[in-house]
Amino acid sequence: MTRQENVDVLADHSLLLAIPAFLPAVALVALVLFIAMRDRRAEKRENEDARAQSAQAEHSEESVTDRRLRYGLVTVAAGSLLMGCSSGTESQPSDVPTNAARVIDIRIANGTVSPANTRTEAEVGQRIVLRVDSDATDELHVHSAPAHTFPVAAAAGQQFDFTVTVPGQVEIELHHLGRTVTTLLVRR
Repeated sequence: MTRQENVDVLADHSLLLAIPAFLPAVALVALVLFIAMRDRRAEKRENEDARAQSAQAEHSEESVTDRRLRYGLVTVAAGSLLMGCSSGTESQPSDVPTNAARVIDIRIANGTVSPANTRTEAEVGQRIVLRVDSDATDELHVHSAPAHTFPVAAAAGQQFDFTVTVPGQVEIELHHLGRTVTTLLVRR
Protein backbone atom coordinates (compact mmCIF):
# COMPACT_ATOMS: atom_id res chain seq x y z
CA MET A 1 0.00 0.00 0.00
CA THR A 2 1.49 3.34 -1.00
CA ARG A 3 1.07 6.37 1.20
CA GLN A 4 -0.33 9.58 -0.24
CA GLU A 5 -0.34 13.01 1.29
CA ASN A 6 -3.54 14.13 3.04
CA VAL A 7 -4.78 10.55 3.37
CA ASP A 8 -5.69 9.13 6.75
CA VAL A 9 -5.63 5.35 6.69
CA LEU A 10 -8.24 4.37 9.22
CA ALA A 11 -7.45 0.66 9.17
CA ASP A 12 -5.97 -1.93 6.86
CA HIS A 13 -6.95 -5.39 8.00
CA SER A 14 -7.26 -7.02 4.59
CA LEU A 15 -5.04 -10.01 5.45
CA LEU A 16 -6.63 -10.45 8.87
CA LEU A 17 -10.11 -10.36 7.35
CA ALA A 18 -9.13 -12.85 4.62
CA ILE A 19 -7.98 -15.55 7.06
CA PRO A 20 -11.49 -16.76 8.03
CA ALA A 21 -12.42 -17.04 4.36
CA PHE A 22 -9.51 -19.39 3.66
CA LEU A 23 -9.71 -21.51 6.84
CA PRO A 24 -12.43 -23.86 5.52
CA ALA A 25 -10.48 -24.42 2.30
CA VAL A 26 -7.26 -25.12 4.23
CA ALA A 27 -9.10 -27.51 6.55
CA LEU A 28 -10.62 -29.29 3.55
CA VAL A 29 -7.23 -29.67 1.84
CA ALA A 30 -5.78 -31.06 5.08
CA LEU A 31 -8.66 -33.54 5.30
CA VAL A 32 -8.24 -34.65 1.68
CA LEU A 33 -4.49 -35.12 2.20
CA PHE A 34 -5.09 -37.11 5.39
CA ILE A 35 -7.60 -39.41 3.66
CA ALA A 36 -5.32 -39.85 0.63
CA MET A 37 -2.31 -40.73 2.78
CA ARG A 38 -4.36 -43.14 4.89
CA ASP A 39 -5.78 -44.82 1.79
CA ARG A 40 -2.35 -45.13 0.17
CA ARG A 41 -1.04 -46.85 3.27
CA ALA A 42 -4.07 -49.14 3.29
CA GLU A 43 -3.62 -49.86 -0.42
CA LYS A 44 0.03 -50.69 0.14
CA ARG A 45 -0.90 -53.11 2.91
CA GLU A 46 -3.62 -54.61 0.76
CA ASN A 47 -1.22 -55.11 -2.14
CA GLU A 48 1.21 -56.89 0.15
CA ASP A 49 -1.57 -59.07 1.52
CA ALA A 50 -2.89 -59.68 -2.01
CA ARG A 51 0.45 -60.99 -3.13
CA ALA A 52 0.49 -63.31 -0.17
CA GLN A 53 -3.06 -64.47 -0.71
CA SER A 54 -4.17 -64.68 -4.33
CA ALA A 55 -7.64 -65.84 -3.33
CA GLN A 56 -8.55 -62.37 -2.09
CA ALA A 57 -7.94 -60.67 -5.47
CA GLU A 58 -11.63 -59.90 -6.01
CA HIS A 59 -11.92 -58.30 -2.56
CA SER A 60 -8.89 -56.15 -3.33
CA GLU A 61 -10.55 -54.89 -6.53
CA GLU A 62 -13.71 -54.05 -4.56
CA SER A 63 -11.76 -52.03 -2.00
CA VAL A 64 -10.03 -50.11 -4.84
CA THR A 65 -13.50 -49.35 -6.26
CA ASP A 66 -14.65 -48.23 -2.80
CA ARG A 67 -11.58 -46.01 -2.51
CA ARG A 68 -12.24 -44.40 -5.91
CA LEU A 69 -15.83 -43.75 -4.88
CA ARG A 70 -14.60 -42.18 -1.65
CA TYR A 71 -12.14 -39.95 -3.61
CA GLY A 72 -14.97 -38.88 -5.90
CA LEU A 73 -17.21 -37.97 -2.96
CA VAL A 74 -14.43 -36.01 -1.26
CA THR A 75 -13.77 -34.14 -4.52
CA VAL A 76 -17.45 -33.24 -4.88
CA ALA A 77 -17.57 -32.11 -1.23
CA ALA A 78 -14.44 -30.01 -1.72
CA GLY A 79 -15.89 -28.34 -4.80
CA SER A 80 -19.16 -27.64 -3.01
CA LEU A 81 -17.36 -26.15 -0.02
CA LEU A 82 -15.15 -23.96 -2.18
CA MET A 83 -18.16 -22.74 -4.14
CA GLY A 84 -19.85 -21.88 -0.86
CA CYS A 85 -16.79 -19.88 0.23
CA SER A 86 -16.71 -17.78 -2.91
CA SER A 87 -18.12 -14.29 -2.81
CA GLY A 88 -21.44 -13.85 -4.55
CA THR A 89 -20.85 -10.28 -5.64
CA GLU A 90 -20.95 -11.08 -9.36
CA SER A 91 -24.13 -13.12 -9.20
CA GLN A 92 -26.10 -10.64 -7.09
CA PRO A 93 -26.87 -7.45 -8.97
CA SER A 94 -27.00 -4.35 -6.82
CA ASP A 95 -30.09 -2.18 -6.91
CA VAL A 96 -28.08 0.85 -5.76
CA PRO A 97 -25.33 2.18 -8.01
CA THR A 98 -21.97 2.56 -6.27
CA ASN A 99 -21.83 6.27 -7.05
CA ALA A 100 -25.34 7.10 -5.76
CA ALA A 101 -25.52 10.36 -3.84
CA ARG A 102 -24.94 10.21 -0.08
CA VAL A 103 -27.73 12.30 1.47
CA ILE A 104 -27.31 13.80 4.94
CA ASP A 105 -30.38 15.38 6.51
CA ILE A 106 -29.50 18.17 8.96
CA ARG A 107 -31.92 19.87 11.34
CA ILE A 108 -31.02 22.99 13.28
CA ALA A 109 -33.58 24.00 15.92
CA ASN A 110 -33.35 26.03 19.14
CA GLY A 111 -29.54 26.13 19.05
CA THR A 112 -29.08 22.36 18.63
CA VAL A 113 -28.14 20.35 15.57
CA SER A 114 -29.12 16.87 14.55
CA PRO A 115 -27.18 14.77 13.69
CA ALA A 116 -24.14 15.71 15.77
CA ASN A 117 -20.68 14.09 15.85
CA THR A 118 -21.65 11.16 13.63
CA ARG A 119 -19.56 9.28 11.09
CA THR A 120 -20.75 8.84 7.51
CA GLU A 121 -19.07 6.66 4.90
CA ALA A 122 -18.58 7.93 1.36
CA GLU A 123 -16.46 7.21 -1.71
CA VAL A 124 -14.06 9.47 -3.56
CA GLY A 125 -16.00 11.35 -6.23
CA GLN A 126 -19.38 10.44 -4.73
CA ARG A 127 -21.94 13.25 -4.69
CA ILE A 128 -22.72 14.42 -1.15
CA VAL A 129 -26.06 16.15 -0.61
CA LEU A 130 -26.72 18.15 2.55
CA ARG A 131 -30.45 18.78 3.11
CA VAL A 132 -30.92 21.42 5.78
CA ASP A 133 -33.92 22.61 7.79
CA SER A 134 -32.93 25.49 10.08
CA ASP A 135 -34.56 28.07 12.32
CA ALA A 136 -31.41 30.24 12.40
CA THR A 137 -28.76 31.47 9.99
CA ASP A 138 -25.34 29.81 10.07
CA GLU A 139 -22.60 28.54 7.76
CA LEU A 140 -21.79 24.94 6.93
CA HIS A 141 -18.06 24.35 6.51
CA VAL A 142 -16.81 21.28 4.69
CA HIS A 143 -13.13 20.74 5.56
CA SER A 144 -12.03 18.98 2.38
CA ALA A 145 -9.57 19.76 -0.36
CA PRO A 146 -10.92 22.02 -1.76
CA ALA A 147 -12.96 23.34 1.17
CA HIS A 148 -16.62 24.31 0.77
CA THR A 149 -18.70 26.88 2.65
CA PHE A 150 -22.48 27.00 2.35
CA PRO A 151 -24.66 29.82 3.79
CA VAL A 152 -27.54 28.42 5.83
CA ALA A 153 -30.69 30.53 5.94
CA ALA A 154 -33.46 30.31 8.52
CA ALA A 155 -35.59 28.18 6.22
CA ALA A 156 -36.61 24.61 5.48
CA GLY A 157 -35.74 22.54 2.41
CA GLN A 158 -32.25 23.90 1.68
CA GLN A 159 -29.92 21.67 -0.31
CA PHE A 160 -26.15 21.86 -0.82
CA ASP A 161 -24.15 19.51 -3.07
CA PHE A 162 -20.43 18.79 -3.31
CA THR A 163 -17.97 15.98 -3.99
CA VAL A 164 -14.76 14.98 -2.23
CA THR A 165 -11.81 14.09 -4.44
CA VAL A 166 -9.26 13.09 -1.79
CA PRO A 167 -9.73 10.07 0.52
CA GLY A 168 -9.59 10.59 4.27
CA GLN A 169 -11.69 12.19 7.00
CA VAL A 170 -13.73 15.27 6.11
CA GLU A 171 -15.48 17.21 8.86
CA ILE A 172 -18.74 19.01 8.18
CA GLU A 173 -19.40 21.63 10.85
CA LEU A 174 -21.67 24.53 11.66
CA HIS A 175 -19.54 27.64 12.02
CA HIS A 176 -21.67 29.80 14.38
CA LEU A 177 -22.84 26.93 16.58
CA GLY A 178 -19.33 25.48 16.61
CA ARG A 179 -20.69 21.93 16.27
CA THR A 180 -19.51 19.07 14.10
CA VAL A 181 -22.46 17.61 12.21
CA THR A 182 -20.68 14.56 10.81
CA THR A 183 -17.27 13.33 9.75
CA LEU A 184 -17.19 11.82 6.28
CA LEU A 185 -14.98 8.75 6.02
CA VAL A 186 -14.05 9.00 2.35
CA ARG A 187 -12.60 5.85 0.78
CA ARG A 188 -11.57 4.87 -2.71
